[in-house]
Amino acid sequence: MAHGTHSLKFLEEKYKGEHNIETNSLYLRLLDDTYPGMDVAAHGQWSDIEEYEIADGNGYVAGTGIELTGVTVEAIVAGDTVLKVTATNKSIEASGGSIPASKAAAIINATHTDNTVVAVVEYGATYITEDGKFLYFNFEDGLFEAEPELSSE
Repeated sequence: MAHGTHSLKFLEEKYKGEHNIETNSLYLRLLDDTYPGMDVAAHGQWSDIEEYEIADGNGYVAGTGIELTGVTVEAIVAGDTVLKVTATNKSIEASGGSIPASKAAAIINATHTDNTVVAVVEYGATYITEDGKFLYFNFEDGLFEAEPELSSE
């Protein structure tokens, strides 16, 4: 199961009022299979981890990634109180070749001057999207828990 970990930089800036994830421009950027894992203290801005972004091409746009839309935050009180963050589901189609292996995705706040890393979602598996297939992200159950799926549609 995928698990998202917030950067300390994001948490500090959030408490200072520097982020509104419902209105800021958030992007999902795919990280390759050499990404060493989230270091909450050292991976605070995009420049700290951009070397691990997968290559541009075949349906993926490196340096931009996938824009996240429809981001909502909701407090749910039922048993344990949780804060649920969701977004519109997204997919990328591999076209002209495979999208390279990805084992994690960084959620970046592009509105912030530092391109702050909101969180890194580590999938628990590595995904290669073959030509003509889709890499699909279901964000309905939570933005920070979205396990990607490969599909032909």
